[in-house]
Amino acid sequence: MLDPLQNTKLTYLFNLLDVSKNQLLDLKDFELVAEHVTKSLGTSKLEKRKKAAIFRRSRDFYRRISKALDIKKDNINLQDWLAYFDQHVLGGSDRHTLNETVRYLLSFFFGVFDDNRDGYFSREEYENIFATFGITKSKSKAAFDTMDLNKDGILSRYELLLALEMFITSTDAKESGNLIFGKWK
Repeated sequence: MLDPLQNTKLTYLFNLLDVSKNQLLDLKDFELVAEHVTKSLGTSKLEKRKKAAIFRRSRDFYRRISKALDIKKDNINLQDWLAYFDQHVLGGSDRHTLNETVRYLLSFFFGVFDDNRDGYFSREEYENIFATFGITKSKSKAAFDTMDLNKDGILSRYELLLALEMFITSTDAKESGNLIFGKWK
């Protein structure tokens, strides 16, 4: 059974991803993310390919997470989302599903928001994630600084993997990884 803190954080993440704010995750939410991210791109061939790739990655993430949740309908409700984490990610007997879920989430965020495809998030790229989901810059700065473990001014996949895994699994409200998506309280 999900700890109340885990329930709160996972509900917060669900609500962040529900960009359309209709209490459902569906393909439109991820297309809205892609639209927001590509809004500033121009019309050159390179920028058009980049836009198409961002939309493809957003759609792919939705399909992957729907498949993982074994959702047969066109949307994911909060109960399905929480049940998946409760029964499979946190309640499973091995770490495979947790690792797979973390990998899906990271591949989505890196695929859509890693502008220069270097495998790291600069502070600006990280702020863009927060802006896309309506989270203030001040919250992104605090989260970035907390998760930048080696203080090199960039977030690596490893640093984000640790933070995301902590966000999902931790029952301690003071864990640094809980800030990966800003303050969830």
